[in-house]
Amino acid sequence: MKREKTFFGKNQALHFVRGIFKDTTVIRIATAYFELSGYELLEQVLQGKKVKLLIGREQDTQVKLESLLDEFIENTSEMPPENRIRLLLRFRNALLNGVLDLRIGKSQDIQVSPRYLDHHAKLYIADETYCLVTSANLSKTGLVI
Repeated sequence: MKREKTFFGKNQALHFVRGIFKDTTVIRIATAYFELSGYELLEQVLQGKKVKLLIGREQDTQVKLESLLDEFIENTSEMPPENRIRLLLRFRNALLNGVLDLRIGKSQDIQVSPRYLDHHAKLYIADETYCLVTSANLSKTGLVI
């Protein structure tokens, strides 16, 4: 049995996520918030891998999609233009080429006990080898702070 590890402190979530994704082929991430800044931090370790990204929110589907797009645009506008353009093109190509599978979860499809509704766990799964359960969203703030 592998020993469980915990982490606290600046950059620790990023360090652990990069570590478990290093030698994998399929990556699955479940998060509540996604920002291009988080994608940028993991860009190197995601190269050449199949990535499945699930963004889950409590709102209904239309509100959820509008909210996600507004947040995505707002957060990318804060990046330097050369980084933003490069990352948006890579992100777009990953989506178009099927390397990145992006889904927006529908909470009504999932049966959850009321006692778990206050938890906001995020999952980073590497193949069938590692699973990191954390509160770190896929954003620069979530991975670095």
